[in-house]
Amino acid sequence: MGADSEDAVKQLSLLMEQVEAPLKRSFQNMHQGYPKETLVRFLKAREWNVAKAHKMIVECLNWRIQNEIDSVLERPIVPVDLYRSIRDSQLIGLSGYTKEGLPIFGIGVGHSTYDKASVHYYVQSHIQINEYRDRIILADTTVWAACYQLYKSAGYDWFEAISTKPNKDVDFHIDS
Repeated sequence: MGADSEDAVKQLSLLMEQVEAPLKRSFQNMHQGYPKETLVRFLKAREWNVAKAHKMIVECLNWRIQNEIDSVLERPIVPVDLYRSIRDSQLIGLSGYTKEGLPIFGIGVGHSTYDKASVHYYVQSHIQINEYRDRIILADTTVWAACYQLYKSAGYDWFEAISTKPNKDVDFHIDS
């Protein structure tokens, strides 16, 4: 990062120190010990415009509060059978490792085979899976490294997808 980007991170950090306590608590859950990296994500998303990044992160945190995302793992998942059916039908999970030992986490977007649930239940299931992955599975990760993200397209075989050369590098936490 250059001097301008470092300055933008500092400015956004100062703005985040001024938000209300509930937003600060939600931000702590969201950044999972990586506040600077999280701020950089929002700044990049808004082309390093501090005001736009601040607006975006505050909207994100308000959404998390309104939808009780920070307590999603504390609530019972009901109806249990419905959520189990949804999750069993989704093509999602850690499917292996690259030759370099980096994890491959695949998501078969839009390819659920279960059609008995409303969009609401799918969204809740997706939120719970993401929060579980970020706050439980990846909670003890310490290193940022390049990881491969696979995109599943229509008709793409799952095993073929994990054995082909990935098409995009992304930043991701992995255990050291």
